[in-house]
Amino acid sequence: MPYLDAAIASILGQTKTDFEFCIYDDGSTDASLECARSWAARDTRIRVETGGRRLGPVGSSNAAMAMASTDLIARMDADDLAHPERLMLQYESMRRRPDIALLGSTFRIVNEAGELLSTETSDRLLATSNPLAHPTIMVRRTAFVTAGGYREGTEYFEDNDLYARMSAIGACYVLRKPLLDVRMGGQNARLQDDRAALVAQLDRFFRPHSRRDRANETHSANAVRTLAQLRVFNLQRPGLIGYMVRCGSFENLRQGLAVLGFVTLAEVSPKLTLEALRAMWHLRERQVARKLGDRKLFRWVPGMGSALIHDGASSVGQPERDCAHQGA
Repeated sequence: MPYLDAAIASILGQTKTDFEFCIYDDGSTDASLECARSWAARDTRIRVETGGRRLGPVGSSNAAMAMASTDLIARMDADDLAHPERLMLQYESMRRRPDIALLGSTFRIVNEAGELLSTETSDRLLATSNPLAHPTIMVRRTAFVTAGGYREGTEYFEDNDLYARMSAIGACYVLRKPLLDVRMGGQNARLQDDRAALVAQLDRFFRPHSRRDRANETHSANAVRTLAQLRVFNLQRPGLIGYMVRCGSFENLRQGLAVLGFVTLAEVSPKLTLEALRAMWHLRERQVARKLGDRKLFRWVPGMGSALIHDGASSVGQPERDCAHQGA
């Protein structure tokens, strides 16, 4: 709450109407469970389950996936908004391409108030890092199970850990079309949970091979930046200057100083920092549009970034007449 009603309504408003809707409540204390159950009482496609104790990001994600009975499963967080064609376009793309084990999409970014911060994130497709966004993915159950699902000990980067293992089983693709509004803020666990524990865990993702035996270990500058940026999205001061100085890594001096400069600017003026980010995103989107043209489908390979796959617009996400009876 208070975003759950809108998230549920965005799924019920899909152009593809034949699906089961599984909602797992991970020990909420804010009337979310009652809200979900009220929706289930009005729509027979919805099933709601809850456990006896809080499982956290990994356990609750596995629990939600276990509820589903179909082979194609779309995932979404409880404060995001699915665009009306999301299920249809992803379903049709995966049905037509059995080699795809996981399909994500580009997305728009909104803040806690629902204000649009970025119209698309296709610049991620030209980056060397992972372009997949967790709330946007649709997966094949068989590949998910074979990969072992979400792994314990990977909280806050359980998605990236899963993608790496699934890519060894089948192809991972990104559809260059925003199919989701991702809310940066809201009930995001990265803003709700303990800061030190969060940064330490993110450090495992950004520096997977760093030593763990130092008494006063510093943490990846990028881990600190991730948390600072989430706060900036919602015009909040990060309060991380001292933390970066004490605990941030300066092994890469240029990177460390850049992050220190970012958190300092954000502390002085979150609004100015956000406007700078938005200007940078806008510039990148224009550059991407020139480079990619009308090409829509990308394959991600770990360690290689995104390899462009040009299948043609007609073969990506075009509904066919014989799919109405099939579930997702």
